[in-house]
Amino acid sequence: MIDALHEEELAVLVAGETGITWFLGSLRGSIGGSPFEARMRYTRTWVRDAGHGWRIVAAHASVV
Repeated sequence: MIDALHEEELAVLVAGETGITWFLGSLRGSIGGSPFEARMRYTRTWVRDAGHGWRIVAAHASVV
């Protein structure tokens, strides 16, 4: 469960039917009852198709 999220950066690039999003921010919460706090960056690659709209096809997250 995420209790707090602070967005520092969010960028979006769309080229045709493909999109990429980049996020940098701080998260605080718990996983399985264990608390965590981290500054994270994630990248997601999206593809748009007529039947489903935008769908994530690849994602990466890391602590920075």
